[in-house]
Amino acid sequence: MTKRVLLSMILLAILPVQIFAQGTIAKVEDRQTPLSPNAIKLSGVLENDIQNSIEHWNKGVVPYAAFVDFFRNGKSYFAIGEMRGKAVRSGCMFYRYTQAPELKKILSKAKESRIPTSYQK
Repeated sequence: MTKRVLLSMILLAILPVQIFAQGTIAKVEDRQTPLSPNAIKLSGVLENDIQNSIEHWNKGVVPYAAFVDFFRNGKSYFAIGEMRGKAVRSGCMFYRYTQAPELKKILSKAKESRIPTSYQK
């Protein structure tokens, strides 16, 4: 290695130690907030895919009652509930995007039927 590369590596290793020792790192405040519902509107293929998913998946074939039974009765092996969680989460994100009352009703019903199972032992 050249002396310049070696010196650069040493300085890069020492610099963070010096900064922390001096207490000069300022705490950064997070100023991000979620967008309000309907703050954005997509169009084209992506919007069509979202609406199709809502109508035919989240409001259609998602077996929310079976999901609750799955968690109530236990899992047969690790991570088997991942798809179920993603299905419900996608419904939540789509509700945030569309504010569709029917989707909120479906998700609320699934949530209310799930909550009592959380506390059963």
